[in-house]
Amino acid sequence: MAGPRAAPLPEGVYLFSAVTDAVHHYLSFIEPDEVFRKGLAGEAIIGEVDATLSVSPAHFRRNSVFKAFLHEVIARVAPTLPESKQQARELQNGFLFVIDARVPDPTGEILPEDIMGAFRVADGEIVPDSYQINENHRLVSDKGLFRLHPAIHAELLRELREEQR
Repeated sequence: MAGPRAAPLPEGVYLFSAVTDAVHHYLSFIEPDEVFRKGLAGEAIIGEVDATLSVSPAHFRRNSVFKAFLHEVIARVAPTLPESKQQARELQNGFLFVIDARVPDPTGEILPEDIMGAFRVADGEIVPDSYQINENHRLVSDKGLFRLHPAIHAELLRELREEQR
């Protein structure tokens, strides 16, 4: 009898299996050689997939420790991006939304599950410490695993690697 067959993982995502009271399959951005040298910190585990090894909503369970870490990074980095500053100037007042980069057209229809969070904007500036997490955002949706702006993703990876030390 054949075992479960996994679909290819998204680029830059690794699957680690561990046996404790049961077999667990964890997703992480940390490369295997680093995990084998240092272990896998809780913040570095995106979530867990079941025995199907499918990265899909029905087979994925998010890690709340990773989710909190992810949003800490977004809250710090997104306001520093030139694009965010430009959008705040154009908006003047209201909310600047952080849209999941897996959305094919961020100017089109955006589902609540694809809004990562929002910053308050006043007088064309992002209000410090105003980031609010959207609890409806899904790390895994029918469009796949979440994706970040490249600069936010790079900072997330840098900080995750520091957590591994």
